[in-house]
Amino acid sequence: MSAGQQMNDNQWHKVVVQRHGKSIVLIVDKFKKIKLAGTTADIDFGDVETNGFVYVGGLPGSFRGRLTSLALPSILFEPRFKGSIRNVMYRNCSRPKVRGEMIDFVGVRTNDLDLCMTHNPCLNRGVCTSTDTQAICDCTKIEFQGKYCEKERNPSEVTFRGTEYLSYNLLSQGGPIVSSKESIDLHFKTKFPDGLIFYSGDAGDYIIMSLKKGNILISVSLGSGVFDKTIPPDKGVTFHDNTWHHISVTRITRQVEITIDNLDVIHGTTVGRFQMLSSSILYLGGSPDPKHLQGSTVDANFTGCIKKVIFMADHLYLPITDLARDNSSLIKRQGNLTFNKCQEVVFATPLTFTTSKSFLIIPKWDARNTGTIMFSFQTIEKYGLLMYTNGADATSDFFALELLDGYLYLILDLGSGVIKVKASMRMLCDGKDHKVELYHRKRSGTISVDGKHMRYKGKGRAQHLDLQGMMYVGGLKVGDMNKVPRQLWTAIFGYGYVGCLDNFAINGIPQDLAQLAKDQSIEGVDSGQCKKQPDHCPHKPCLNRGVCSEGWNRFTCDCSFTSYFGPICNQEAITLTFDGEQHMKFTMPEESQTEAEDISMRVKTTHQYGLVFATSSLKSLDRMELSIDNGQARLDLNLGSGAKTLFAGQSLNDGKWHTLRIERRLKNVVLKVDNLNPVTGKAKGQMAILDFKVIEAGQLQTDDSGLKIKQGFIGQMQNFYFNNMHLFEMANKNQLKNLEVTATIRKKDTIIEPMTFKTKLAYATLPKLKLHTTFSISFRLRTTEADGLILFNRGSKGDFIAIEISRGQIHLLLDTGDGARELKSLITAPLNDNVWHSVSVIRPKLHEYSLKVDNNQVMANFDRSRSKFDLDGRLYVAGVPTEMYSSLPNLLSSKHGYQGCLANIDLNGKQPNLAKEFKVRKKI
Repeated sequence: MSAGQQMNDNQWHKVVVQRHGKSIVLIVDKFKKIKLAGTTADIDFGDVETNGFVYVGGLPGSFRGRLTSLALPSILFEPRFKGSIRNVMYRNCSRPKVRGEMIDFVGVRTNDLDLCMTHNPCLNRGVCTSTDTQAICDCTKIEFQGKYCEKERNPSEVTFRGTEYLSYNLLSQGGPIVSSKESIDLHFKTKFPDGLIFYSGDAGDYIIMSLKKGNILISVSLGSGVFDKTIPPDKGVTFHDNTWHHISVTRITRQVEITIDNLDVIHGTTVGRFQMLSSSILYLGGSPDPKHLQGSTVDANFTGCIKKVIFMADHLYLPITDLARDNSSLIKRQGNLTFNKCQEVVFATPLTFTTSKSFLIIPKWDARNTGTIMFSFQTIEKYGLLMYTNGADATSDFFALELLDGYLYLILDLGSGVIKVKASMRMLCDGKDHKVELYHRKRSGTISVDGKHMRYKGKGRAQHLDLQGMMYVGGLKVGDMNKVPRQLWTAIFGYGYVGCLDNFAINGIPQDLAQLAKDQSIEGVDSGQCKKQPDHCPHKPCLNRGVCSEGWNRFTCDCSFTSYFGPICNQEAITLTFDGEQHMKFTMPEESQTEAEDISMRVKTTHQYGLVFATSSLKSLDRMELSIDNGQARLDLNLGSGAKTLFAGQSLNDGKWHTLRIERRLKNVVLKVDNLNPVTGKAKGQMAILDFKVIEAGQLQTDDSGLKIKQGFIGQMQNFYFNNMHLFEMANKNQLKNLEVTATIRKKDTIIEPMTFKTKLAYATLPKLKLHTTFSISFRLRTTEADGLILFNRGSKGDFIAIEISRGQIHLLLDTGDGARELKSLITAPLNDNVWHSVSVIRPKLHEYSLKVDNNQVMANFDRSRSKFDLDGRLYVAGVPTEMYSSLPNLLSSKHGYQGCLANIDLNGKQPNLAKEFKVRKKI
């Protein structure tokens, strides 16, 4: 209630306050106002026996500790009355009036002597008040303290870290403030370009002060239109340069005046005819959700320091930071605020993750209601898991950030469905510093990358993000890679983050990553400057023809085109040899579901058909099958809606090593052979998840009538990678449970079952060769003799096949019934040098023959030859009986057997055990 006019005219005025039940009467001179109290039936004013004293002219400071006992707590921050008061009388009910007897007083005088006029002791613009006995100095509104305002007051600096804020809820303390003029004066420093600094308002009425994209933004609305002013910094200066800046905003009715750093004065006028501002809530440093404040255009709270905050509304005077520092019940603190000293929101030494296997563990992220994450990073690598944390178990809530193909992705599950948000619209693997800010509130939030915002919202009905696990930064433990949600592709692929992290804060609290790495004894990290080092690849660090690629302060070697693996392709890969009936079968511990796969392997075969690998599920018809089909790589992918088939490459049954790759991302799949252009396709139907329990290579053991290629693989395989599992090497080291291997596991250069033929008369026999449309024969030899028969198998109607060494060269001789043919090696140095040499004979397709000695290959196409060999009798090894030499085909030059060592004999995929199978003749 308000009444009266020109009360500050230095004339006497009469004031009467009356209450009759619910009726309240205010009389000032000739003006009268009546208003009914609330709807309560209780019309007693407190208790006559316990009611407090009557205070005249102001309230003592002791009320600061019991503001809630006041009908209007903010009255304590109004200026005390300055002037004269007389005839203070009051009564209750029908009792006679009582003139109050003065019990105590402060700063009151009853005479006309003004000591402040004769001697003002107050310094530094302190306000002097004269009493009967002395002059009193009021220092409350200046930056000094003491009896005479002689001591400099420590400014009440407050540090905000992005989640903290101060608030004053006027609705819960007696009602909104309605004022015709306000002023906000404060100092701030920050190194962050966005954040809500100050808000005071009620619905459509508000005054907002914020930082947006490095500019100061002032918004004023009196309910009939908005006055917005964006103030950019002067050239060469920024407002987020981590130095103190001063803002003062004053409104008188519709006129607004803004002063920045005591230099720039900007004038403006509000829209509409309204002149009063209603304020029911006040925020400093942020709010529970800045973007939902009416009139706010920023999503983030302020991060940095604020001091000397004075808010005035008409006569209301609120030193907000002082009140908060002094634990005033009027001001509510939110979060872990630091007072009196500006603790720069500095983040510890930047940390570089140098390997994809390194990671840190930090305490769990509490984001059930609100939570923030802030960091900056630099890398040139396209893939990497930046952070991951989950709920009570792997199937509940989780949160992750990862780099995929150079883009930043947010993956989130509140327990009722996964969302995957592409947070950056351009690739971030450019070696530049990128800043990420994430603000989460209940089931939604905003992620900002370099100031560009992306909003997200959780699926389903869940309202909170309940995280119970520790947060992994930079990667995961190897054993945990397969326990993460299928939507987290970098973990499934085994891609830890390699790059630099800096300015890392959780819920506004800086995290000293370097110290955490030291405490956890983490290897593969380096603290110091985020700086790109010189390139490594010019020094050719990859061995054995591995392909070098530059990473962040490291190099990586692609060994997929070699027979090696390891960081620099220096470890010899094992080779699995399949004879068409052998297999490798790996059964997963539990049914797996994946949205993406990276698969690669090397194969070598001379056969046009054969299963390379297949996956199968116990729950669905899902499968992925890779096979050799008529010399091509064939991929059949079925995600539950029928198979999609891709073909790539040609003549893969040429007996050479070929690298096969499969990349799947949801429904999109890529099949690539060697360095040829990739073949792309899209899976049928709407499903994008591959169910599988079993991975089989070489031959199918699981009963699955849907398999496209049923013929077993004949040949060799190496370096089988299925996502982050190097299956063949893990099998060789017994690191896989539920594993069956019947294929032969060998190192590339292993000498297997060597046999020495000591004389030129020695020889051995094996069952006859079974040569089909396509076939292969290979072995290794070591000798000092330039001539000798190595293999011979005769047939009917003149058919035969023979291999001999003649003058240090290998000769292939054959006849399928229409004339003898010969194919000679063309190596520069003779083979009788007492060194191991590799020899292979391949017929990859009809009429086509290949003879390869070490790395030298010759090809021939015998167009008129018949396709079928009619062989009978035994296969002779290293010679024949003496009496047979005279009847050998004329094309053969050998007059005696081979003398030397033979090993690694492979006959069309079969590796005979010579010591057990052949019949010995002479000395072997």
